[in-house]
Amino acid sequence: MTEALNMAQLAVNRRNDEEMSAFLGLIYPGINDNQKGTLFDDIEKIATLTPAGLGESPNIIIYCDDDSRWRHATAEEIPGQEGRTDAQKAWIDPENDIVFDQRVDPRSLTNLDRQIPGCREVGTATRAQTYTNLRTPTPDHDRGSIVTITLCSRALTGPKIKYLTIGEIAAENLASRKASNLFKLPNIDTFKLLSATVVHELSHQILTSAIRYDDVRGANSYRWPNISNMDLLSGLENADSLAYTCIAAMLMEMGYSVDKDGDIKKKKT
Repeated sequence: MTEALNMAQLAVNRRNDEEMSAFLGLIYPGINDNQKGTLFDDIEKIATLTPAGLGESPNIIIYCDDDSRWRHATAEEIPGQEGRTDAQKAWIDPENDIVFDQRVDPRSLTNLDRQIPGCREVGTATRAQTYTNLRTPTPDHDRGSIVTITLCSRALTGPKIKYLTIGEIAAENLASRKASNLFKLPNIDTFKLLSATVVHELSHQILTSAIRYDDVRGANSYRWPNISNMDLLSGLENADSLAYTCIAAMLMEMGYSVDKDGDIKKKKT
């Protein structure tokens, strides 16, 4: 968590920096000063988060329970549940009174199957998921009093891919296209940081201009080839684009730059 907040603060510190402005042009083509100001204001909301004090009620709670707290809602909790099959039932987190009732295909008139909490889903690439209180009257504009984030064990322990802290990545791997212990993808995608995942998830709970940061293109919302080819407005609403802005700020602080292909270069001194 500390690394995530520090990463966000490093980005805020560079809001008027020429090097950062050049990077923003790579993933937010044509971004203007007002849009840039909103972006960094939102990143600052992440950077300035503080732990709840003794006796205080937190409004963001991070779990590492693989979503075990979730169960199917009862008919008393969600009217109409008694007429649904298990695959069609809504889920509820009774600890936080959060309902997860998203249909697998909202456009289908016949398939009424529901998604299940991300960490419980077998065979998925989901490594973290954010949940907000959908009991609110206008959930897209009012996120409710509680936001929960679950970090899945597959992100913490592997088995094939373990998300890392920046200190676990050897310096020679930062600018390498063949970092053996990581994602084996080129450039800025070569490594995956748990802190960047936390920043990504925290961005889902930020409201800006009556929208929230989302995964705007579904599975194609992640990693450099996708975020560097988004139009401006999509990028400004995309959670991974915000997270990559923070990754870039951290790399700049460490003496690296990122080019249009996402390649990491050691800056000349």
